[in-house]
Amino acid sequence: EALGIRFVLAESTEEALDKLSRQKFDVIISDMRRPPDPQAGYTLLDKLRASGDRTPFIISTSSRDPEHVAEAYRRGAMGSTNN
Repeated sequence: EALGIRFVLAESTEEALDKLSRQKFDVIISDMRRPPDPQAGYTLLDKLRASGDRTPFIISTSSRDPEHVAEAYRRGAMGSTNN
């Protein structure tokens, strides 16, 4: 924020979808896991892509396994990170 970047926090997939329906964002950074959904990052990404939303999407996850990175790309994310 000190650099002029504004962050909007959503604590659930439903809250994120609600905020995304009312406002446009330059990028979305999503945790992979949000209880009770261990793949909440994919859930949100899939819903956005199915609705035609192409906002750049990055998944934050604990794994940097090449399989997981490839899956994020396959689903339409611009990347994933564990850092």
